[in-house]
Amino acid sequence: MISCGNEEKNASKIIEQPPVPEEILENLEPELYCYLFSNGKDSIRLRYVREGNEVEGWMNYDFFEKDGSIGEVEGSYHADTLKIVYDFLAEGAISKQQIFFLEKDGKLIRGSGEQELTKDSVWIYKNPKKVAFEDSTPMKQLEICPDNLINPKDIDFYNKEKDKRN
Repeated sequence: MISCGNEEKNASKIIEQPPVPEEILENLEPELYCYLFSNGKDSIRLRYVREGNEVEGWMNYDFFEKDGSIGEVEGSYHADTLKIVYDFLAEGAISKQQIFFLEKDGKLIRGSGEQELTKDSVWIYKNPKKVAFEDSTPMKQLEICPDNLINPKDIDFYNKEKDKRN
């Protein structure tokens, strides 16, 4: 074996990768993600398309013998935190709420913290830096993202109710 004696020097070099430029992130193909929490008759479902750091999709809370919600989500990733606005129908009313999820070990963990209502009628975290991620209903990422994860009839119902208010 012929050697030039540089293997050890080269092996110890650490090559730092520069961050991915924003223009490359913007040109990536959209990816579909699905997350699910399920415990007996209770479930939380999230299905979204991610382009770069931006996300758009649907979420549904369905708890046995409790009012659920269905609606659109829009937001973006900031490092390991997904920050969305959930525009949803619950108890016959359309509402908007800011929600943060921490992505960890293939799960999304919902953040909790004091919220306040803005003049635009959106519930937002009063102090975003104090959001705690200690949720007992983490959603697991699904390997296969079914088209009907969010029931199409629920989406249609939401859209009809939203249209009535516009």
